[in-house]
Amino acid sequence: MRRRQLLACNALAVTGWLPARAAGAAMLRVITAAQAGGGVDLVLRRVAESAAQRLGRKALVDNRPGAAGLIAARALARAAPDGAHFGLLSQNLVTLEAMGAPLRLLHDYVPLARLLNVPCLLAVAAKSPWTGLAQLRDAVVAARNELAYGTGGIASSGHLSVELLAAAAGGWRLVHVPYKSFAEALAATLRGDIAFAAGPLPAALPLLGSGQVRALAVTTRQRAPGLPAVPTVAETGIREAAGFAYDSWSGVFAPAATPAAACERVAQALHEAAGEPDVQALMRDAGIQFAGGPPLHAFAGEVRAEIDRARLLVRRLGLKYSAAG
Repeated sequence: MRRRQLLACNALAVTGWLPARAAGAAMLRVITAAQAGGGVDLVLRRVAESAAQRLGRKALVDNRPGAAGLIAARALARAAPDGAHFGLLSQNLVTLEAMGAPLRLLHDYVPLARLLNVPCLLAVAAKSPWTGLAQLRDAVVAARNELAYGTGGIASSGHLSVELLAAAAGGWRLVHVPYKSFAEALAATLRGDIAFAAGPLPAALPLLGSGQVRALAVTTRQRAPGLPAVPTVAETGIREAAGFAYDSWSGVFAPAATPAAACERVAQALHEAAGEPDVQALMRDAGIQFAGGPPLHAFAGEVRAEIDRARLLVRRLGLKYSAAG
């Protein structure tokens, strides 16, 4: 009898019929690796609040930055599969899994939908002599493998985009310095500790706006919203990089064993919230694009295919996971 009562309570909690004091599902909790106050965080909070209203709940965004997203991913894996806990996880986790990180995206999580596309930026300090990517390329060659760059961590979007660009441009060899976040990498660039930094555009917008850093290029196929004057890598005139593009997505996941009905409802609510005109305007101001997420099962298939591709990429680049970074 007790087991049947517990199962019944769980079912009611998932459908949102129990009061807040009796059901964790009365709160929509979203775990993210985004830094609090950054562009992705601000967009996510607005989306989560609107989605929670649609579901008759309240929203709580839980920021867990660091380790290229692994801290947030581990927190989500440990969360209760109660229809209340969800996470915004980044594409770089696919590559981390392929590198051997303690991560199983298709086993420990339920992939719900793509939500955001986040452009990756290559940036230098405003006082840097390099005003374009071609000049940086010449400096890389002249430095004879000693030029250092920083990112938000191993297998972060900045790390992968630079390594893929280096391979496409004829085998540039650089020294990679992983930081806890792209913001820290940008600070190191301003101090002169490293030559340039690469990472998600939203984190760099305050420094771009104040004129402290200079944007050399974005790695996406199209120019970033809000930065129409900044070229894509493919537009910078580097012959070897013609056609180069690296897009980074952030998608919604739930802990494994979360009921399918709850996943469907929350995914739909988040998708509808992200499509609202005021949210779209907020995304443009933050340099983020709406990914227009596919249905639940389609996204899971895309993640599976990307893991297979990532294994090939990891072998080609010689990347291996190290807990020490």
